[in-house]
Amino acid sequence: MDPRPIGTLDLEAQMNDMNSDGERKLVTLCTVENSVEASVLEGLLADRSIPAVLETWQSSALDGLFVQHKGHARMKVFEEDLAGAQQVLADFRTDSNTEPGADL
Repeated sequence: MDPRPIGTLDLEAQMNDMNSDGERKLVTLCTVENSVEASVLEGLLADRSIPAVLETWQSSALDGLFVQHKGHARMKVFEEDLAGAQQVLADFRTDSNTEPGADL
């Protein structure tokens, strides 16, 4: 069974269809370390209307063999959305590294 939510698979199929005309290119935004980070970042991007696709290295045949070396997955966005996605990523990573209660 594929670990990605159904919506992710549908979006990936749509993005592949859109890429077939050669006008829009997917680029790697970052590598995420686990499924929680992937879900949160995907949600933050969606809040800004930035579509994203996860390219995971997990499969039942390889039993996560590459995850330890490569991370959980690559988060990809359209090239024209990259600048906005990088800002979302920077904000997310800054917020993630803030100590709980630091702004109290």
